Amino acid sequence: MAMKSKMEQGNGITFERLVEAAKNEDWDFVDGNINESHLTREQVDWVLQKGIYDEDQNVRDLAATILDRSDESLSQEEAEKVEKVMAEDSYHIVKYRLTIALYKRGYKTPIVEKMMSESKEDPDVGGLAKNFLKIR
Repeated sequence: MAMKSKMEQGNGITFERLVEAAKNEDWDFVDGNINESHLTREQVDWVLQKGIYDEDQNVRDLAATILDRSDESLSQEEAEKVEKVMAEDSYHIVKYRLTIALYKRGYKTPIVEKMMSESKEDPDVGGLAKNFLKIR
């Protein structure tokens, strides 16, 4: 029996395939195939080291999505790093998904609170933000 590659996940979809789908804006594929096995510390480390800094806004969107869906904890230093990217990213979806990721982890600085309020009005992630605020 062949061993799975390091980044191959339980549903057979590799993390690399999700990144390629994001680059190609195949969000139906990403949304249909991202699962708990793609939300591990290994992927969160990729988010923090590479994903949120990628020049491709779609890769940053995937990275922010992984972080907002993952329940992996962040250190204070990691949260501060994410907050800095959140405040500076030019792509609204990335900005708001990172906001949600921080907020759900209890990281509620004034800028995160402000961005969370703004995100409720966003046409792409507003529903997610509103639903998230209801359950908190």
